[in-house]
Amino acid sequence: DDLDSALEIVRTLPAAEAETKWKSVGDRALAVWRFDLARECFEHASDLNALMLLLLATGDRIGLSKLAGQAEAKSQNNVAFACRLQLGEAETEKCVELLVKTGRAPEAALFARTYAPS
Repeated sequence: DDLDSALEIVRTLPAAEAETKWKSVGDRALAVWRFDLARECFEHASDLNALMLLLLATGDRIGLSKLAGQAEAKSQNNVAFACRLQLGEAETEKCVELLVKTGRAPEAALFARTYAPS
C-alpha cells in the first residue's frame, strides 16, 4: 500500500514494460481514494476506459472533452462516443459525425432525430 514507492518504481521502468504496472498502481490508488494519482496512472497506461469512468465520477467536463479527442485519435470510438454523449447538447453534432464516420448511418439518423432534431 505504499503508493509513493510504487510510483517511483513504475516511473523508472521502460515504457514497454510499465503499462500493466501503471494500471495496477492506478487501481490501488482508486481503492484508497487518491483520484489524482489514479488519473495520472491511467493516463500513462493509456487505459481510456478507466480514465473515462474516473472523469465521469469526478465530473471533469474538460477532461472528458480531451479524452474524447484522444479516444477518437486512437480509434476507440465507443469511448469517444460515450464521452461526447455525457457532455450533453454541445457535443450532439460530434456524436452524429462520429457515428457516420464509423459507418453507422442508421444509428446516426436515429440519434440525430432524438437528440438533435434541428
